[in-house]
Amino acid sequence: MTDDVLLGVDVGTTAVKVVSFSPAGEPLVSHSVPLALRRPREGWVEQDPEDWWRACAEGLRAVTAGLPAGAVRALGVVSQVNTHLLADAELRPLGPAIVWQDTRCAGTARELDARWTAEDKSRLWGGPVTLDASYLPARALWFARQRPRWWADARWVLSPKDYVIARLTGRVATDRLTPVRLVDASGAAYLHEAVAAVDGLPGMLPPLREPAEVLGPVTDPDLGCGSAPVVVGTMDAYGAFFGSALTAPGRGAVGLGTSLVVAGSAAAGAGGAPPR
Repeated sequence: MTDDVLLGVDVGTTAVKVVSFSPAGEPLVSHSVPLALRRPREGWVEQDPEDWWRACAEGLRAVTAGLPAGAVRALGVVSQVNTHLLADAELRPLGPAIVWQDTRCAGTARELDARWTAEDKSRLWGGPVTLDASYLPARALWFARQRPRWWADARWVLSPKDYVIARLTGRVATDRLTPVRLVDASGAAYLHEAVAAVDGLPGMLPPLREPAEVLGPVTDPDLGCGSAPVVVGTMDAYGAFFGSALTAPGRGAVGLGTSLVVAGSAAAGAGGAPPR
């Protein structure tokens, strides 16, 4: 085995996968831990955020076993998106995470969707989108109304990968792709009109960073990663596309998992502006 490795973590819907790679991108060792999905009521789908962390820690220890000190050069994390949890200032989850498949917030989503005209939607999101039950502000509004104590105690609204990275580094951030339909065209700021639709939400959103930006080092020496730098990462689908060189115009990719994603790439400006 090479003395230098890169680590990738995927916090998926049904499992957490951890893989070590050589600097040339060759897969070396992999480890997968299943995740439970809870369905306490019709239309509700939940996960325990602590399960994400325990699975991640187990996977990291498994793939780094036997490596010399300092072998891990960097660590990246991707995850399912439109799955949200509330965490307090100490990164303690305030309850189960609501998974992207969950439909309990359909009513609040319709309420928010009705606030914007077709012209507003084209201006904000580039087209006549429909805000559905997985939209983060719809979840936030549901939390504020149905779980007011959690909402009052919350410091952060986090995706799975942002929660795991915060546990790894002690620092909180997200990338511009994970907060679906919440980031402006520059990628540097949240859409004020969208996030301000729910009182208190803007202050609970993680700072925006570039996916490849180093957020900080691993702080737990027992994970087998030393103090390897951890990058901000992105959503699972885009992580797979970056890894398959879909950033080059003229390439295509098909992603098969809990959901199916088909994508292609074109030169900048071809076919109009991408949706946000």
